[in-house]
This record gives sequence, C-alpha cells and structure tokens, in this order.
Amino acid sequence: MEEINGENVRALHTAQAIEETAASIAKLGVRIEKQQSGLQTFDGDTVNKDWAQNYRRWDKWDDVEELQNIKADEESKLQSLMRKNVESSLGHYHDHTEERAFYELSENDKFLRCEQYRKIGNYLFSEGQYETAVSHQ
Repeated sequence: MEEINGENVRALHTAQAIEETAASIAKLGVRIEKQQSGLQTFDGDTVNKDWAQNYRRWDKWDDVEELQNIKADEESKLQSLMRKNVESSLGHYHDHTEERAFYELSENDKFLRCEQYRKIGNYLFSEGQYETAVSHQ
C-alpha cells in the first residue's frame, strides 16, 4: 500500500484544484454563450402584460464582460496550478547543463578550474566584495 506523506497530499490537493478550476471554466463558458445568445434574441420592444416577467429576465442576466474577466482569471489560475504541478512532480526546476559539463572534465582539468575559482574568490574577499566572492562563477 502506498504511504501517504506530505508530497502525496499536496499532489492530491493540486489535482483536485485543477479539476475544480477546469470545471469552473467550463461552466463560465456555458454562461457566456447563454448570455450572448440571450442578448441576440432579446426583444426590448415587446410589451409584456406581466410586469414581473421583465424583472425575472433581469435576475437571469449576467454581464458578459464580467464573466469573460472571471473566466480569464480562472484560466490563469489553471495555468499556474498546472505549472506548479509539473514543477512539484519534477522535485526541482533547475538547468544542470553547466554542472554536467564540469562533471565530464578530466580530474586534472577539474582541479585546475577549482584552483582558479579559489584564487578569484580569495581575491574578491580580500577586496571586501564578500557577496561577489561567494557567488562568482
């Protein structure tokens, strides 16, 4: 049986949030289409004898622009969740090409390069550039 740990719980919550956001986007799309088709079929010139009918129509009305803004926000949230899900499944998000190139050097070349970095770092440290000495490459 699979052990439940913090990462599994986070992954489960992220997957649920992705599903909920996707469902919300789909519902918003349906509401937008419904409102746009309703606006095209709305005939403001018709006179209804039932005055409550007009109010019921307003109760069903949604602002299309507002719905589109909400949908755009939900889509950006979905993209963020998807990106976060990918990054968490990888464990980290780093490019290791330079490290790999150093690893593939011969032992003598590695030693020479390390000695060169040490000398540069010591010089920067002696000049008082502590942060640069620590982070130089």
